[in-house]
Amino acid sequence: MKTNTEVVILGGGLAGLSLARQLKLTMPDIDIVVLEKNSFPLSEAAVKVGESTVEMGAHYYANILKMKKHLEKEQFFKLGLRYFFPYNNNEDITQRFEMGSAQLPTPVPTYQIDRGRFENALYDINKINGITILENCKVQNVILSENKQSQHDIIYFDGQNQKTIQATWVVDATGRFGFLRKKLSLHVPVKHDSCAAWFRIQTVIDVTEWSDDPQWLARAPLGQRYMSTNHLMGTGYWVWLIPLASGSTSIGVVYDPKIHDNSNFKDFEGTLIWLNKHEPQCAKHIDKHRDKLQDFRFLKQYAHSCTELYSNNRWFLTGEAGVFADPFYSPGSDFIALGNTYITDLIKRDRNQECIASRIVCYNKTLLTYFDLLLSHFEGHYQNFDCAYLMVQKILWDTICAFAIPYLLFFTQKFCDLNFMQQTGLPALMRYQTLTYQVQAYFKKNNAVYKKIKLEKAFLNFSDIIHSNYFNGSIYRQLQRYYKYNNAALKIEIEKNIFLIEKIAHDILTNKAIIPLFFLENEGNDSELWKITKSQLTLAVQNGW
Repeated sequence: MKTNTEVVILGGGLAGLSLARQLKLTMPDIDIVVLEKNSFPLSEAAVKVGESTVEMGAHYYANILKMKKHLEKEQFFKLGLRYFFPYNNNEDITQRFEMGSAQLPTPVPTYQIDRGRFENALYDINKINGITILENCKVQNVILSENKQSQHDIIYFDGQNQKTIQATWVVDATGRFGFLRKKLSLHVPVKHDSCAAWFRIQTVIDVTEWSDDPQWLARAPLGQRYMSTNHLMGTGYWVWLIPLASGSTSIGVVYDPKIHDNSNFKDFEGTLIWLNKHEPQCAKHIDKHRDKLQDFRFLKQYAHSCTELYSNNRWFLTGEAGVFADPFYSPGSDFIALGNTYITDLIKRDRNQECIASRIVCYNKTLLTYFDLLLSHFEGHYQNFDCAYLMVQKILWDTICAFAIPYLLFFTQKFCDLNFMQQTGLPALMRYQTLTYQVQAYFKKNNAVYKKIKLEKAFLNFSDIIHSNYFNGSIYRQLQRYYKYNNAALKIEIEKNIFLIEKIAHDILTNKAIIPLFFLENEGNDSELWKITKSQLTLAVQNGW
């Protein structure tokens, strides 16, 4: 049994197994031990969050971790994000205003991931590549070295005996438990206090089957609403429906406890009663399969931050052990991607006897700034989740900004390029942060005005909007051709992107609703959206929008 290694990773979940693979791909001779409390193989449809990936996390898993073959053969391709906003009692999905894609929304593939299946695949490939994974181990203590001349002592119990292993670097990937975050008092509470209850049903629950209306069915290509991450939106809540390749369906209710009481969600039966009241059509299809319930989990106040993630004393935090904002927009894998990339870069440089002190400062500042920026997308906004007109514009703003700056920086591997980040990347992120704080505050302050305009019984094709001249559809294409940019070309693209988001922010902040502007520019369009319609858009313009 090993008593000495280079890297010990506490936790063999998604963040820990991904980091182990990235480290081994980057430094094939590195010695890694992963300590995991569970045993493999995990059951499929494991009760974990992080099943829906967006572009940054999907790129990380497929191309940086080289798991593309597994994702394409063993997981589901994802048909983007799809939103259904409330109508009357939510008994007929065809009457709800829908925003989604009528085709694959991006040249960059994303996936719906069965976490158990994916983590089993990471476990197998890590073992094949010589990574030691010790299962059924409980970490009892970590005695951190006070200097770089000695190693950390990690004390763990393997089910029979207490053992100690020494390591040069130690990484906390223990998820929400946050072993080092708690030990070192790094935890930082945040104001965003939303909660979640979720479960899995061992059957297909497909929103496409909720109606046989031919006009409604025709809006989605090949009837593939099922392959989207479907969001049922309401006042103070949203419900996700995510298909898993193992044949199960993941369903979750995420809510603001100031609007919906926690006592409703302590178990599956209480959650189903709540769904019957707020999402009766969804509840009806779940109730038919209650005998196929696989699991249930309830989590209060899931959002948290921390004071630092990377230490010059050779310890690091990744995944939920560090920070977590909200499952809306599925950013969890994005933070695993960026966090693991930082850790890999730091260990590689430290291993080569480079001074990493300045990088530690920069990486902590950058990731925590990005986290605070993302948190502003959610904090105080759940009360407006029922307002289609506001949320369509907010979702478009949030999406364009993510693609324009952080995603492009990640795809082009610039987050670890200190010169580029100092000259271009960080100023762009700071400009994005300033603008988005202003825009998010505006949405919250002016929600009553937005709610005067009702959108219902119609479909908005997200792809058509994004690829319009107004929103500059090339932002998607930038991610597809990321490998073609040298520093000079990338700087030009980022400057163009900053100009674009400044223009969009200006239109939002000066009461020019970006959706009416787009459709008024394309008058004569016979798309389904015009059924919303011209009278409402005219009313918006008359009211100064």
